[in-house]
Amino acid sequence: MVDNFSLVRAVLFLAFTGLLGYYLRAQPVISAASGWAPGNSINFHTADTSGIHPGSSGAGIAWDFSTLQFTEAYIYNTPVHDPADTPYDSLFPDATYAREPVSDLYYYYEVDSQELNYWGYADATFSFVLQDPLSLFKYPLRYGSITSDDFGLSTYDYFGDERTYFGTSDIEVDGYGTLYLPDVVLNNVVRVKVTTNELDYEIGGSDTVKVYNETYYWYSPAVRGTVLFLVTGYRDINGFVTDLKQVHYRAEPFDLDLDFTFTDRCAGKATTFQFQATHLDSVSWDFGDPDSGHENHDTIPAPKHIYGSPGNYTVSVTGYSGTKSTTITKTINIEQLVDFQLPGSDGLCGGSYIIDATTDNASYRWQDNSTGPTFTAMDTGLYWVEVDITDVCTIRDSIRLGDCVDNLFIPTLFTPNGDGSNDRFRIHGSGISELQWQIYNRWGELVYETNSVEEATNAGWDGLYKGVITDNASFVWYLKGSFYSGAELQFNGKKTGKVLLLR
Repeated sequence: MVDNFSLVRAVLFLAFTGLLGYYLRAQPVISAASGWAPGNSINFHTADTSGIHPGSSGAGIAWDFSTLQFTEAYIYNTPVHDPADTPYDSLFPDATYAREPVSDLYYYYEVDSQELNYWGYADATFSFVLQDPLSLFKYPLRYGSITSDDFGLSTYDYFGDERTYFGTSDIEVDGYGTLYLPDVVLNNVVRVKVTTNELDYEIGGSDTVKVYNETYYWYSPAVRGTVLFLVTGYRDINGFVTDLKQVHYRAEPFDLDLDFTFTDRCAGKATTFQFQATHLDSVSWDFGDPDSGHENHDTIPAPKHIYGSPGNYTVSVTGYSGTKSTTITKTINIEQLVDFQLPGSDGLCGGSYIIDATTDNASYRWQDNSTGPTFTAMDTGLYWVEVDITDVCTIRDSIRLGDCVDNLFIPTLFTPNGDGSNDRFRIHGSGISELQWQIYNRWGELVYETNSVEEATNAGWDGLYKGVITDNASFVWYLKGSFYSGAELQFNGKKTGKVLLLR
C-alpha cells in the first residue's frame, strides 16, 4: 500500500514556498519570477495545532497567529537543486528544479513564466513519474483568481503491485491583509487556499487510499517563500479515516532584509531615495546632512533630499515591523551639478530642425522615448530631453519650436584684432535657405566668397585677403539667396551694402 498524502503535501509545500511578487499595501500578485531557485534552502518548525484555525478569507484581513507554540520535534529542511545535479534527472527531462527534503529523495518541478508543474519524485528504491503533471497554477495569480487541474498516472508498479493514481486540485488566492506571528507583524500578506482530492488504489485489489486536503499558505514580501502554512483534511485508508491538521512556521529568524536605492547625485538637485523592504510598518530616514536642519529627516517610503554642496554624506534608514527594527547605512557621493542647456532656435526652418543634446558620459531620453544624443524635429511644438549623466544625475531641459522666422541682419563694422569680440564679419539671421555672399575691396578685387549658409552665419570673413592682413578700409558686399518662405534675401530692402574694417 502506498500513501500519497505525504507526496502531495510535499508537492504543494514546495510549490507555494517561493512564488510571490507585490508592492507595499497593494493587492499582491504572485509571479514565477519570485519562485525558488537552485541553491535555496528553507527550514520550518512544526507548531501545536490546538485551537488553531485558518481564519477568514477576503481583502484587508487580520490573521492572528501570535500565540502559536512551536515544537522542535520536526523540522522541514528544503534544499533546492538544479536537476542536472541530482541522480534521477533523466526520469524528469522537463524539470527545471528539484528539492531534497530527505537525503536522496528528490521532488521534481517545471516552471516557466506562465505555469508551475509538478512531475513526481524518485529515490534509490522507487520512482513515481506522472504522465499528466500537476499544474499547480497559471501565472500571474491575483486576489480572487482560481486555478484547477487534473493530474494522475494511469498505471505504475509499486514493488510488484500494479496501481493507479489520480486527483484534482483547486487553488484560490482567497485573501490578503496582515499576519500576526509571535515575533513579527507582516503587512500586506497574501493567502493561498489549496484544495486537493486524491485517489490511489491497487488495480484488481482492495487496497485504496483517499485523501482530502485544505491547505493554506501565507506569504510576505520580506521573506522568500511561505512564512506559515496550515493543513486540514482527512485520510481514508481502506475505510479507516483519520483527521489531518498541521501547522508549520519558518525556523529561520525573521530578518527584515532592508535595503535602499537612490538616484540623482547632483548638488542643488533633489536626490530620490527608495527603500526596498515592502512589508514595513514605518521607516525613518537620516540623510547625513545636519546643515539642512529639520529637512535632514523624513518618514515616507520614497523621500527626496536636496544637498546644498558636493561631498560624501552618510545616509541611514531604519525599518520597523512589529517589535523588530533594522538599520542600514550607506555613504553617497554628491557631485557638482552639470551645466546643461539645450541650444536656442529661431524656429522650424527647412521642414526639420536638429536639436542637439550631446553631453559627455550620458544617455538620453526624448519626449518620444528615443535615446539618441540628437532629435530631428519635424513640426512645431515643445520638445524635451532627459540627459542621464552616468551614475550621477538626470537633467531635463526643453525647447519650444515655432514657425520659421525670416530674419536678416548684416553689420556695418567689424574689428579683426584678435580680442575675441567682433573679430569676424558674418551674417546674422534665421530662416535662410540658400545664399551667395561676395565681398570686394575698393579696387574691385573679390576678397571673400561663400555659398554656405552655415559658414556665412557662423564663421564669416576673418579680414584676410590671400592670407594677408588687410588695412583699415571700407568693403562692399553683394548677397543673393532666399528664405525658406520663398522670400528673397534683402537687408533694409537691398542686396548690397558696405562694411568698415577697423583694427
